[in-house]
Amino acid sequence: MSKVGSITAFAAEASLWLAGAALIASAAGAHWDTPSVDVNSLIAQAWPGASPSLVSSYTSKVTASDFQVSGSIAGTVSVTIGGQKTDGTYSGAFKIKGNDGSSTMTMTLGGSKSTGDQVSLGGSDYSRTNNGKWTKAARASTGLSFPRLTAGGVTDKGVETHNGQRLHHLNLVKPPDSKSLFGDPNMATGTYTLVLWAKDDGTPAGMTVSGSWSQEATGAPAHATISLDYNFEALSGVTIEAPTT
Repeated sequence: MSKVGSITAFAAEASLWLAGAALIASAAGAHWDTPSVDVNSLIAQAWPGASPSLVSSYTSKVTASDFQVSGSIAGTVSVTIGGQKTDGTYSGAFKIKGNDGSSTMTMTLGGSKSTGDQVSLGGSDYSRTNNGKWTKAARASTGLSFPRLTAGGVTDKGVETHNGQRLHHLNLVKPPDSKSLFGDPNMATGTYTLVLWAKDDGTPAGMTVSGSWSQEATGAPAHATISLDYNFEALSGVTIEAPTT
């Protein structure tokens, strides 16, 4: 198969894991066992230079049982097969309300486009690719939630300009497990960094996940890098509905 054919095949295969790539902020597939969070303890773990009041405000907001957010997803992906690099893009939207979430994401790569949708509501997960038939399964027992994400502590690394906004760059003291970030087994073997974004008063403003992984595409080794921005655009008025299966 030609290199172009391999890239196109990779894009087609990507529809199988694309829905998992939208997991980070959407809570789709996540198991939301909310732990008791000691905000003072989190602040105590912050690195020197962190803003305790901002960390406290941010943590209390994202770990609240009624936390809700909706927004857009934008990102890039690059795939190298046989020495040929092809760049692509991601676009989509997500919602979180309490323990439930939904997301949709489209990846365009090598002339192919794949779309993945996920909904997690109550005890069920729903997913589909390329506007096909929805499948329903019991709620996954692994995944990320903001309480889990911030349980090890959050550090304020200072102010940066991100997506045209003046925001605080927050790091996690304990990096998340790759297997929790992505459900796809290939992506779960990768290495990733996660940045949280907050306004001056601690209001959650978004998150960025970036990293890389390797896999085979039509029998050839492929290396992929990814960067996804989840922009928090509304912190109220979110509704999550189950799709018709």
